[in-house]
Amino acid sequence: MRAQKERVCLHLVDHNELSPIFHGFEDCVCEIIDHRKDEGLYPLAKRTISFSPTEGRGVGSCCTLIASLLRSSAQLTPASLADCAALLEGAILLDTLNLSSANNKTTEEDVAAVRWLEEQQLFNRLSGAKYDEAFWRSLTTEKVLAYDYKQWSVRGTVLGWSVALTPLREVVGREGFEDVLEAFARRRGVDGMVLSSVVLGNPPVREFMVCCTNEEKETFWKGVKAFETEMEKQYGCEREEGLEHLWRTTQPWSRKGIEKEMQSSDTLLVDLNRMESEISSMKRTLVNYQSFSTPAFDSVEEAAGKVQLTEEDGGTTLFHKRRAFLEEEKRNRKKLCTEVSNLTAEKMKQANELTRLKLHVQNTIAEQLTKAEEVEVKERGEA
Repeated sequence: MRAQKERVCLHLVDHNELSPIFHGFEDCVCEIIDHRKDEGLYPLAKRTISFSPTEGRGVGSCCTLIASLLRSSAQLTPASLADCAALLEGAILLDTLNLSSANNKTTEEDVAAVRWLEEQQLFNRLSGAKYDEAFWRSLTTEKVLAYDYKQWSVRGTVLGWSVALTPLREVVGREGFEDVLEAFARRRGVDGMVLSSVVLGNPPVREFMVCCTNEEKETFWKGVKAFETEMEKQYGCEREEGLEHLWRTTQPWSRKGIEKEMQSSDTLLVDLNRMESEISSMKRTLVNYQSFSTPAFDSVEEAAGKVQLTEEDGGTTLFHKRRAFLEEEKRNRKKLCTEVSNLTAEKMKQANELTRLKLHVQNTIAEQLTKAEEVEVKERGEA
């Protein structure tokens, strides 16, 4: 293994964390090129990372960063650039939907990179191949689901999400689709599947559909209803006629963005529930000292769901406003935890002092009684 590692120099491109299968090769990472938040791993690696904490994103395509590095390279020649220019520009155009401003991903750096690579006409050819209906029809349903698949857990429910670049009505209308979907989900241990697609047009149409693969269908569909309602409010999704859980919209959204918002809210709710448990525990500890009550936080999640956008919110999204609500609840709980903890410590201090005083009084009385008995015995002896 040591000999192998000495010959390895890993360059991480479009991600900044090694896959678990490369555990033990952390010291071999020599360079990172990525447009996501830097996780701070591998401190000795050279870094080219584009990410703005304020905007929560970097350039639209990691290939923009590669093009920038090539552009600044003193060793670059027109001949060597010709070998990779088409590949780089094709990736940038696909990632940004031909530098569309409607997808909220394209940056000035992406535009500059495409101009430098001078192959804007490439988009139509590559896009045609990526969205080619004949290509998607040639794939089995299993391969369509696995083409671009990810999964994550939200409040104990494991969701799988497949992206297919063909109208979803054609996918779900295939013979035996439900059986294939159920088998696909069962092998991956997921409770439900989200299918989404981007159908090219002017503007592009985004579709999504939720399918339940869990026996606990009633509980799952409650969550689905809430998710569909959020998508309807946030992105103007409209239900497709004839398919109950198929929704469409021309407003831009991405799986990555939805996942981030869901996990962020989920983390906050977990923290809030944990703090509420701590407060309840402290409350029981203080029951012998004083009457104590806390604000009613039993319906935090329900309250967050009632937060709505107003004209004063400007460009704030509903997700961000509800997250701010949960953050405020979290701060209140932290403050309450601190107050209860301080009060508990003070009451314990008072209890300890009271115990000390009681012992002192008992010792003093015992000492006086002993002296009185000695005097009485002495007086009897003299008599």
